[in-house]
Amino acid sequence: MGRIDRCLNCQERKEILARNMCAMCYRRDERRRKRQPKPQSGLSSKHIRLMKTRHALLVALYGSNATQEQVRRVLQILAPQFAPLRFMEHNAVGVHLFGDARP
Repeated sequence: MGRIDRCLNCQERKEILARNMCAMCYRRDERRRKRQPKPQSGLSSKHIRLMKTRHALLVALYGSNATQEQVRRVLQILAPQFAPLRFMEHNAVGVHLFGDARP
């Protein structure tokens, strides 16, 4: 048996289960929390899929000994498909992630 105290939610004197709430209020709060949408991470599955595709493309281009100019042209041609990734133009060390010459 747990400690008996006043429930934070219903203010009744009952056995406290967790977070200073009785069993009924605690379970109600847990169900409410599960119904709430989880916060979105910065990347959707579409973004992740695009990044993987772009990475595979770059690996294939560099593996085929493509010149930097050829890689740049391919990236410029495919730029509309990779447009959803434009919010990530620079990585953490400031290196440009796209083939265009913008600083």
